[in-house]
Amino acid sequence: NYQVFDEKRYFSAGNVPCVVDVAGINVGITICEDIWHEEPADAARRSGAELLINLNASPFHRGKHKERWQVLADRATEQAIPMIYVNQVGGQDELVFDGGSFAVNADGELAVVAPDFEEGCYELSVERTVRGVEIEKGIAATALSDVAAVWQALVLGVRDYVEKNGFPGVVLGLSGGIDSAVTLAVAVDALGNPDFSSTGNPSMSARIMTSGPSPFSSIATTPVPPTPSVTSNPAARNSAAIRFAVSNSARDNSGLR
Repeated sequence: NYQVFDEKRYFSAGNVPCVVDVAGINVGITICEDIWHEEPADAARRSGAELLINLNASPFHRGKHKERWQVLADRATEQAIPMIYVNQVGGQDELVFDGGSFAVNADGELAVVAPDFEEGCYELSVERTVRGVEIEKGIAATALSDVAAVWQALVLGVRDYVEKNGFPGVVLGLSGGIDSAVTLAVAVDALGNPDFSSTGNPSMSARIMTSGPSPFSSIATTPVPPTPSVTSNPAARNSAAIRFAVSNSARDNSGLR
């Protein structure tokens, strides 16, 4: 337990690896911060895991996706098995979960990268080859810049806070300063014009503030081409193959899903 993580309040730690058979491939399952330590992945591999799936509700901070990529690459190369990192998307009170699910092969190289801050289901293909179990190359979304990621986190956090609490809309008090302008822009991107109204001081700067699409929208999203996942027909191969749907997990009120 530290910062926003309260696992010990709700869960008792286990000491037995979870490994299940999926279409003839032994799949180890770990949860969230398990992957930041060597022992859980090592225990799963020693219990026969040929592929590891890590399930997460990992909150956003700047540069977090690079940290995750490095940690998973370290675990994959240590254990010489491919790994899949699946993360939640959405706001929950003061936390924002940014998605960005991804997968790496045993050499630590990225095979699949899902978009940040977007719910979705992204198929990937896993097959057994002479080199062992491998994940085929699939969708490769471009990571957002730090500025764009922070903007999307603000927008998503506001949108989910309003919608999940059932608020019919919001009212903003605007002073005309830069902080008011940014707040208004976040609200427009998060909720759209119909869902909020604003009041302001009768100053020249307040009069020139307008609603409509945010002037910051152009920096908020790095285009991600709609690249389909690259998979081959497993029936045409002389190897066992399975398919997973790698999801940026759906938002809900539970904080975990």
